[in-house]
Formats: sequence, C-alpha cells, structure tokens
Amino acid sequence: MNTLSFIALILLSLVGYSGGAAGRAGKNVDLKPKIIDLVLVAVIWAGAIYSRITQDLDKWLLILIWLILSIILSVIAVSLRKLPEEKSPSQKALPKTPANAFKKIWQSWNDFSKRMGSFQSRILLSLFFFILVSPFALAVKVFSDPLNIKYQSRTSWWIPKKEIKNDLEQYRRQF
Repeated sequence: MNTLSFIALILLSLVGYSGGAAGRAGKNVDLKPKIIDLVLVAVIWAGAIYSRITQDLDKWLLILIWLILSIILSVIAVSLRKLPEEKSPSQKALPKTPANAFKKIWQSWNDFSKRMGSFQSRILLSLFFFILVSPFALAVKVFSDPLNIKYQSRTSWWIPKKEIKNDLEQYRRQF
C-alpha cells in the first residue's frame, strides 16, 4: 500500500499540473510545455516525495494537498506566459455541441481530457528525454569515437578500408 500511495502521489500531482495548465490555457490554445513547466513538475515531485517521507500526515490527504498545489502552480505558470490568439488545429473543425445536457458535458470532458493528455504526454516525453536520453548521448559523445575522427595527428583524414574479395559465395550468403 505504501508503494501505491507513492505512485498515486507522483501521477496525480502530474495530472493536477497538466489539468490546471490545460484549463487555464483555454479551449482554443494548443499548449506546449516550456522549460519552466519541466522544472516545476520536478520541484513538485521532489516536494511531494520529501513531504511524504518526512511529514506525519495521512498519505491520501497528502495526495490531495499536492494535487491542489500542483493545479495552483500550473495556473500561475500558464498565466504568466503569453498564449497565442489563434485556434489550435484540433479545435478548428469541431462539430457543433449536441443539444442533450449529458452529451454536452461529455463532449466538454473529452475536449478537456485531450488537451490535458496532450500537454501531459509532452511533459513526460520531455522529462524522459532530458533525464534518460541526454546523459547517455553526452557520455557517448565524450567517451567514444564512432567515426574514428577524434585526436588524429595524421597528415590526411583518409580512413583506410580493407579490400573485400568479391566472389560468388559471398553474394549467396548475404541473407
């Protein structure tokens, strides 16, 4: 149960941040995360985990507190940025809303959840790239030489290749 509350804390704080940002941006804006969003999500996660470990509050109450706090932080972060005035491509060709009240609510929820999910997926993929992919790319760049062009003191940059014998048996074994 302890692990489940940690996972719920992390995921629901991200849902709160994405929901607050998508709600504040409005229906007509295709919101894209900025660097400040990535930093704020990391700070929210660090604060949530730290408070979960150190505070003696109910774990589910703490999830609710961080959900509300992440919504407030995302609304403030989106309010401070200049949003484009034109409609997003996904909003330009929407059909008219149905007359039934339940269908209107359902259509509004679908539109909101698509905007929130789009923002949330961009946040997750950006964090994945910066946290996991970038360190490996930097390590490969610094510690390897896949093209064999670093630190050469030759007079020519020509890379010698081995002579390959062209015989019929080699072409039979190509697959």
